[in-house]
Amino acid sequence: MRMNITILLATVSLLFLFSCEDDLNRMDSKNVTIEGFELLENDIYSLVELESDPEIVNINKVALDLSYQLMSNSLNTDMINEIYKSAKQMKVNSAFFGETVRRSISARSTNVDQLLFRAESMMYNGENYQATIHIPNLDNADLDLEPIISPAYEIDDTTDSTCIDCIAGFIKDNSTNKWKEILLSEEQAMRSKRPIMVISQVNDYTKEIMKERRLLPSKLDNDLEEERNRAAVTTYYTGNFIINKRHEASGRSEVAIAVYSWSPTTGYGGVETKIAEVEKKNIGRVQGSSARFVDTRFTDGAAFTGFNMFERDWYHSSQPLGEVTESGRTLHLSGKARFSSNFYIYSPFSGVIPPFDADYVHQNGSITYYKNNYGKLLVKR
Repeated sequence: MRMNITILLATVSLLFLFSCEDDLNRMDSKNVTIEGFELLENDIYSLVELESDPEIVNINKVALDLSYQLMSNSLNTDMINEIYKSAKQMKVNSAFFGETVRRSISARSTNVDQLLFRAESMMYNGENYQATIHIPNLDNADLDLEPIISPAYEIDDTTDSTCIDCIAGFIKDNSTNKWKEILLSEEQAMRSKRPIMVISQVNDYTKEIMKERRLLPSKLDNDLEEERNRAAVTTYYTGNFIINKRHEASGRSEVAIAVYSWSPTTGYGGVETKIAEVEKKNIGRVQGSSARFVDTRFTDGAAFTGFNMFERDWYHSSQPLGEVTESGRTLHLSGKARFSSNFYIYSPFSGVIPPFDADYVHQNGSITYYKNNYGKLLVKR
């Protein structure tokens, strides 16, 4: 009996030891990093079909194939330098994939030409889209370093709280010379010295206004905070809001406002501000916010301001979000989004958006904006 108990205890101890070892292995796998980036636990291809829309699934597949193409040419200096050159010319740090590859690779295989055809003929909601290479950290990156490449696949941040608003990407491990799959957040991307190349897409209209340099880059809200506090008489803020639909396949909805202004002293400028992250269970419910909206330097006298509320994706190319016209001047609203249709207040396709009514807010304390059943936003002083 004593021997049986001894064997039983030994068996339990071994099971406990192996159980602990398995837990440690899982923990080690989850916490493994390369250059500070956490490795992706699942195969990146498992993220391709998270979307239910077959057109978006096709776009995802093309984005992954284009990522592999970039990875295979990551040391092709002619091609990489052409991407950087084109992205700088566009003001919004994006280059057109097909045009750039054709300029830099004259002798192309049939497979590459077929891939470029797919990159320039992606359909979504009846419109043709073509791939871009968006480099969110272009202004601060060391362009001599090998890039991080991403097909812009979202990570479900409701199940993995360690990485909020992250995407999957590829990084070259210099110690093994192999590409590794990683998680990438906006903060990491903007801090990284490696250029971040993200496969995005724009429709034909967006491509046209990008080439005409009418799509202006917006600054993040905190970049202008000091400037705004200076000489501001009255500042307006966002208040309660509601969104009645999701533009996300998984995770939280990153709700943002694009606020563009013109004034005689500062000219044109835009600010992009994320006001909240909304979980799926809170779609259709009133949410609170208190983000800076604009101040009277950009609303009084000849100055005027326009805005739209939209689903922000920090890693995508800027998309047009409508136009605001006042006294013969036009503001071209834009924000980092997957599609222009990812709006919550004004449709970018249904005519001119009215200017922000600062006089009404000044007299009444607040105003609620809504144009459709997608969402509402209260602006107050």
